[in-house]
Amino acid sequence: MEEGRLGKGEPYLQWLQERHPEVDGVWNWDQERFEFSFAPEEHHEHWIASRAIQFLETQARGDQRPFLAWISFQGPHDPLCPPRDVKGSVDTQCLPRPIERAEGKVCPTRFYR
Repeated sequence: MEEGRLGKGEPYLQWLQERHPEVDGVWNWDQERFEFSFAPEEHHEHWIASRAIQFLETQARGDQRPFLAWISFQGPHDPLCPPRDVKGSVDTQCLPRPIERAEGKVCPTRFYR
């Protein structure tokens, strides 16, 4: 999902389009309410976690050979689009102030690749 590199070949996008044919990208959020547009079970983080659990359960039933599972969640970063049922559940007064970058607002990592 990172930076939309896979385009229409993104597995999560294909999965979501099976349920919502009108979807045209992996980021599906209500830009007025800043929340995910569909059910919490269809959120990209839920999808990633579900696939990881499914993989681990399959491995547990298998031949027990060692393996590496790289499970990479996408959030939290823009667009901030939490599912409706968790939006606003964090007391923002308890969070530390954002780190200020001397080089500007855009993270330079994207340009190093």
